[in-house]
Amino acid sequence: MNRLYALLILTALTLTGFIDLLLKRKKINNKINFTHEYLNSLAQYLSSKGQDVKSYAWLLENSVRMQNMLGSLGVADYKPPGTDYFIRNYQVVINFLPELRRAFETDRFLSVTSLSKEFGQGLVEVLCRFLGLLKEASNEMKKDLCNPLVLFRNGVQNIIMIPFYIVSHLGFKNIKIINKKGYQIIIRIFTFLISLITLIAALLTIILSWERLNVLIQKISDLF
Repeated sequence: MNRLYALLILTALTLTGFIDLLLKRKKINNKINFTHEYLNSLAQYLSSKGQDVKSYAWLLENSVRMQNMLGSLGVADYKPPGTDYFIRNYQVVINFLPELRRAFETDRFLSVTSLSKEFGQGLVEVLCRFLGLLKEASNEMKKDLCNPLVLFRNGVQNIIMIPFYIVSHLGFKNIKIINKKGYQIIIRIFTFLISLITLIAALLTIILSWERLNVLIQKISDLF
């Protein structure tokens, strides 16, 4: 019976990790699809040289969503053309779109294409970099979905994080501190140790009977 319980625990944790990773990959793939859609609309707007009002309206309507998805990748120190100063923490998508529209108007007035080309290429490059990162993350998760050890570790981590999720949903916003890099490293180390202990204990229980496992533990404890 103890072997059955150990096997069920291993299966449940691995399944939990699998479902969690599957949902995360689905979210990333949704971001990939949206970024592709955004790039296609941007390409239509650029090819129309600013005449496609419908494409511009869609780009503008979804600019905040796209900007939020980009995160730190969509923020930069920007030097406006013809100036000698930088604008710090410049949000590329939100600010470049209106600049692109004005650039098309200026280019038509001056019969040039330099301004619109600069803003258009800037937007495309940022979005392509983001798309590359998303595809890489999706491919890595696809590999992880076939790795039972990664799935098991991910399942353990989800169980460990349950108290933090509960506290966060109760309105304690300071719990977001766990998203900081230093705390993530601590959580990963803790998760690894718990996963290792749980895996070894479960495997020993499956291989040995509970009574024999107890004897083994007592022998090990007598050494210290």
